[in-house]
Order: sequence, then C-alpha cells, then structure tokens
Amino acid sequence: MLHAMQPSARGEAACRALLLTKELRTQIYTPGDDEWEKRKGHLFADLDVFITGEPIDPNYMFLLQPVKFGVWEIRSRHPRPGLRVLGLFATKDVFVAINLAVRKTLGGRTSPEWAAAVLGAKAAWQQIFPGNAPLISAEVNDVVSGAIDGQYFQPES
Repeated sequence: MLHAMQPSARGEAACRALLLTKELRTQIYTPGDDEWEKRKGHLFADLDVFITGEPIDPNYMFLLQPVKFGVWEIRSRHPRPGLRVLGLFATKDVFVAINLAVRKTLGGRTSPEWAAAVLGAKAAWQQIFPGNAPLISAEVNDVVSGAIDGQYFQPES
C-alpha cells in the first residue's frame, strides 16, 4: 500500500506526486526523540521541494548506480546526519519513495551498503508492482519536470 505525501504547508498545492511505502511512512511518521523530530522536520521540508514543484538540481536528486535499475535518491543533507530517500519513478513526476538511509552508514558510492540499499529499493519495487517496470532514464527531464541542467548521475566506469 502506498501513501501520497501532501505538502507540509496548509494550502500549498502538490505539483508532483511522492508516494511512500507503508514501511517508509511508518519509519518517518513514528514519533522519536527531540533530535529525530527536529531532523524529521527538515526531511519533510526537503520532500516538499519535490511535491510542490520547486526546481530540482543534482544536489537534491541523483540517479544511483547501476543506472539500468532506475533507483534515485532525494538528498536531505542538513542538518546532519544527512538522510537519503531512495525510490523509483512510476511515471514522470510520480516518485515512489521506498527506503530511508542515514548517509554516513552507506559508506562510499561503491560500498556493499550502497549496493544493498539500491538492490533493496529495486526488489521492493518488484514486490509492489510485479511485472511493471519503473520509468528508467538517465535524462532527468524524462522523469521529473522543473529540473535544472546538470549532471544527475555518475557515468559507469
């Protein structure tokens, strides 16, 4: 089951759809200590950037390796710890957010932890949408409107 996240500000219109898995929704909406509640407020503000149609740049959203899986991250960098919301696009402007990771626990981009996070997102997609492929493209404008020109993925070596 997916939950459509709404803008945090009352009266703000949703221009793009951000859908949360049940597990991710539980993770980010479950109350925590004061530090987590403050961090969560910043995460919600960062997710609002996507939902409300604000311009997207590579510091905000990035396509992970391998590109052929179509797994993207939304980056919530401040305050520390940095958080990453991983997911895939169902169609243009419809992002299915699957999991949340603390950036420092993922190690370098080629680490086993990153690989596990990407594979986990891909596997979750296949469970949620059996037989339906996500929208996969290395061209950011194919998956999201309002993207600023830039490098949204690291070319595979």
